[in-house]
Amino acid sequence: MTRLFRFAVSGILAAAWFGLVLHVLLTETPWSRALCGALAYASAMPVGYLLHRRFTFRSNAPMVGEMGRFLGSSAAGMALASGITQALTAWHLPPTWTTLMASVCTPALTYVLSVLWVFRQRRKTSATASR
Repeated sequence: MTRLFRFAVSGILAAAWFGLVLHVLLTETPWSRALCGALAYASAMPVGYLLHRRFTFRSNAPMVGEMGRFLGSSAAGMALASGITQALTAWHLPPTWTTLMASVCTPALTYVLSVLWVFRQRRKTSATASR
């Protein structure tokens, strides 16, 4: 339960960073909303990764492979959120339901992927442990 709480805190902090950067870009630059959103998201990715790596999962695995898996899980989360949005919009459900479903399902998926794939803890085998 503690790790789930740390996951939520890290996610909220990364989302706050995204929101702050997006707001600044939208209000202080002449750039399109799409470009501002993409830049803000790109800036939030390393923030989220480092928070989850150090605070949520306290990983000491090599960053190279782990960061690639983190980007993959983030892409899966984005695809899920987009799919939910498309499907529920096509079914003419209210925006509140769309927002709620995407906001619950996306972090659930990324948490499971983070535990099982991105920040998985390698178990020591008895041969490795005896060394």
